[in-house]
Amino acid sequence: MFGLVVRAALVAAALFVLVACAGENRGPSIQTPAAVTSVPLPLALAPTDVSPATSGAPTRGLARLAPAQSGPVTIYLPRLFEDGTLGLRAVTRPQTILDDPARDGLEALLRGPTGDERADDFEYALDPHTRLLGLAVRDMTATVDFDSGIARVYGRPFSELVYWSIVYTATEAADVQRVALSERGEPLREIGYPPIPVLLFATRADAPDWVRPR
Repeated sequence: MFGLVVRAALVAAALFVLVACAGENRGPSIQTPAAVTSVPLPLALAPTDVSPATSGAPTRGLARLAPAQSGPVTIYLPRLFEDGTLGLRAVTRPQTILDDPARDGLEALLRGPTGDERADDFEYALDPHTRLLGLAVRDMTATVDFDSGIARVYGRPFSELVYWSIVYTATEAADVQRVALSERGEPLREIGYPPIPVLLFATRADAPDWVRPR
């Protein structure tokens, strides 16, 4: 009987030792990982100053603004006055060439009088088929180059009026004081039939009194 008790005590002690050793050799406890909260990645921002040329998108050109008119153009046309004499009189036209008033005026002179002006005895200065081939302004001098239409001017004193109508019209431009005439690049020394002499450089001061605008 005593032997059974001793054996039971030994078995119990052995089990205790085994349990204790098992506790010491146990590895670290495995912890369940915490849930990871996903953080959204920042979106790439498109640049705000992308030019149409680099964006690849179709582009549309900007509409160009029409130049504003700065005022009328004054031209000088031959006219038969009430007393039966011929002279020059100023008339105005809307400006169509903003940056070249001398050319604008001469082109209007070539177009001649309106219907109302014709009824009021204004005359064409030049044949309507006459063309202005060129206009060069340098040092306050305008060189006006016509085609052969400049030769189709007939009669005196009408030829003188035509010549001075060109001079007065061209010198309406602020940057023109003197006028030289040429025909297809060759300087003119006379115009009209019968011919009248043409000055190398004409100014308003050179005009005879009878042709001055009235």
